[in-house]
Formats: sequence, C-alpha cells, structure tokens
Amino acid sequence: MGLQSRIEKANIVPHPPPLPPWDIQGEITDRVSSMSIDGVEADILANGALQASARTDALGRFDLRLAQPKPATIEVRIRKDGYEGEPALKVPSDQPWNMDLTKLPCCIKRGKFTE
Repeated sequence: MGLQSRIEKANIVPHPPPLPPWDIQGEITDRVSSMSIDGVEADILANGALQASARTDALGRFDLRLAQPKPATIEVRIRKDGYEGEPALKVPSDQPWNMDLTKLPCCIKRGKFTE
C-alpha cells in the first residue's frame, strides 16, 4: 500500500508547507547633507525584543529577511556612533522606508574633542 493511500485510510491531513520568509528594506541618509550613511545598525524589534539586525551598505541601504508571520507594522531602531540616537519607530512592513540621522555636534581642535 502506498503512502498516499495509507494517509487517506488513516484520515491524516498533511500540514501545508511553511510560508516563505519576507523582506524589509530601508535606506538611511544624513539629515543635513542627504548623503548615504554606511554602517548604520538597523534593528527590528517585537515588543521591545530584538528579532533581527543588519548594517547599511555603502549606499546606506539594508535588506532583512524575516520569518512569518508578517505583521502589518514593525518597530525599527537605527543607530550609529557619532549620530544622535533615534527612538524605535513603527513602520509599515509592506513597503521600503527611508530615514535620516543627525550628526552629534562636536569638532576636533588640536587633537581634542570640544563641544
């Protein structure tokens, strides 16, 4: 007796295959110059807990692949040394999004940091 006929006789309903993962993309730029920022950490959070993380490339872009289920919105936190911190933002999960960061105010004078 074949597997299919044994399944039918036992009234076993096979589970459907899992849904494929989904992607979220974003781009981070400097708030003043509008230039892309390389190396920004982009964290995806769920109820404040880290789910996934990526770094932007030289064009300021990142792409994350996440497991199902796909929520309507996700929380994204972005950060990079030398830039102001940003609180986590809720963004739609079904479209790419862009954000900008502001550099921290400081300058270097004779090898010393000053405000």
